[in-house]
Amino acid sequence: MARVAAEPESPMGSSQEAITLIAATLENVVRHNQDLRQSQPTSFDAVSAPAITVHRYLSRIRQYTKFQDECYVVALVYLDRLFYSHKAPFLPTAHNVHRLIITSVLIASKFYDDVFHSNSFMAQVGGISVAEMNKLEIELCVRLNWELHIVHDEYLQMVQSLFEPEHRVWKRWQHQQPHALPSDDATHEPREPTGAPPSATPHAAAPQPAVSRSVLPLWAAGFRRRTDAAASQAGTLRRAADGSHATTAPATTSGTSPVASVSVR
Repeated sequence: MARVAAEPESPMGSSQEAITLIAATLENVVRHNQDLRQSQPTSFDAVSAPAITVHRYLSRIRQYTKFQDECYVVALVYLDRLFYSHKAPFLPTAHNVHRLIITSVLIASKFYDDVFHSNSFMAQVGGISVAEMNKLEIELCVRLNWELHIVHDEYLQMVQSLFEPEHRVWKRWQHQQPHALPSDDATHEPREPTGAPPSATPHAAAPQPAVSRSVLPLWAAGFRRRTDAAASQAGTLRRAADGSHATTAPATTSGTSPVASVSVR
């Protein structure tokens, strides 16, 4: 699927640099959070920590969906709202971060991106079942109280926070006590799934790319162009809650390459 023409360059550089920056931020947060599945389980928790790293998972989503970079920032804003409202049980850990990513990106693409894919396609990309993809989409929308519109200042703050590992946004994404992830020789050592995009050293935090802040206005302009059309999607997304069905709107999957299998169950 071709990307929309004439889009401004991302303020994080290339799309891969944007993915690397977001992955580094998420992986750092995950390293500080503990597994709360025994005391406070949620629908986003996996039985065991998925083998695929956050960086490879995001790279996989980018490879198959071709979503604009803004989509991933919007997804982070949705997660920030979720964590602010529901606190500890939903904070990103090695067991839930993958489902949180694929679900928030799915919703962000439907609300803000020029193109998006069917839930069945996104489930295949994310390594979960279609039924679970549908369920997680509805749950996240409900927990966000269907407040999916994002103002420009909120979006820009999230972009800027990605350049500041110690930003207050990431502090509220963390549990109070730090809990390190398992070492490389632990049971759930990340490994490359068949056909997944090559990149990222297994089980290492992604490096922080050196990108100038001077290009931030370019990405902000790209977001502004999407906000006018996004408001019309709200009604469609809200009506989809009736009967607990996935959100309905024309999805695009033509022109995509075959999806290599992966599982985060």
